[in-house]
Amino acid sequence: MFFDLIYQKFIRPALFKFDAEWSHHLTLSSLSAIGRVGGGKLLESWFGYEHPALRVRAFNLNFSNPIGLAAGFDKDAKCLEALAALGFGFIEAGTVTFHPQKGNPRPRLRRLPELEALWNHLGFNNDGAQFVSDRLKSSKVPIPIGINLGKSKIAPLENAVKDYLSSFKLLHMLSDYVVLNVSSPNTPGVRTLAERDKLSELLRVIEEFNQAKKPILIKVSPDLSREALDAVIEVGLKYRVDGFIATNTTLSREGMPPRFSG
Repeated sequence: MFFDLIYQKFIRPALFKFDAEWSHHLTLSSLSAIGRVGGGKLLESWFGYEHPALRVRAFNLNFSNPIGLAAGFDKDAKCLEALAALGFGFIEAGTVTFHPQKGNPRPRLRRLPELEALWNHLGFNNDGAQFVSDRLKSSKVPIPIGINLGKSKIAPLENAVKDYLSSFKLLHMLSDYVVLNVSSPNTPGVRTLAERDKLSELLRVIEEFNQAKKPILIKVSPDLSREALDAVIEVGLKYRVDGFIATNTTLSREGMPPRFSG
C-alpha cells in the first residue's frame, strides 16, 4: 500500500508531465542502474512474493507465478535483473531484429489517459540481435526469459526467413523460449509472414536449427480473419509449436478518441 501510494501521488504524476517515450526511457535507465549497483535484492524485499499455489509449469519450464512482462517494455534486455526482482514470473525481451534499427519517426508512443492505454507505432526500435546477445550473456536472472524475434525493416520479404534465423542462431541458446513475432502492424510486410506458405517456411527452417528444442511460440494479430487464424493454428500444430501469444497491436480504431480515429 505504501509504494502504491507513493506511485499514485508522486511518481505517476511526475512521469505524466513528460513525453510517453521519454518517460519509458527514464524508467528503463533507472531500472538498469538499480540492477548494476545490486539493488535487485532491495526491490525483491519490497515487491517479491511467492506462494506454491501460484506456481505454473508450462513448456517444460517452471514459473513462480503466471504473471509475466510482455515484449515491448525492455526491448534490448537492459534491465532484466531489476525487472525480475519486481515479482514477475517471467520476462520477454524484444522485439529484437537481426539488424539494429531506430524504428519509426517520433512521436510514436502516446498516452490515452481516458482509456488507461497507450497508442504505439514504435516499429521494432532496438539495438539488434548481437547487442542483445552480449547483454544476455552477462545477465543472471532466476526466472524464465523469453526472446521475441521480428523482421529487420531493411530485410526484403524474400529474405525474411534468413533474417529471423540469423537472430535465432544468436539468441535461442541464451533464452528459455522464443517467440516469432509475425503480427506487428508497425513494420511493413511483417503480417504477411503469418500467411500459410510463408509461416510454414519460417517454422520449418527455425525448427531445423532448434537443436536445443527451445519452446517456440507464435505471436498472432488480433485483426486476422477467422479463416486466417485457423490457418496459423493449423500450420503451428503441423510444426508442433509450443504455444500462441494473443495478441499483438490492433489496427482497429474502434473506441478510440477522435484524435486517433484517422
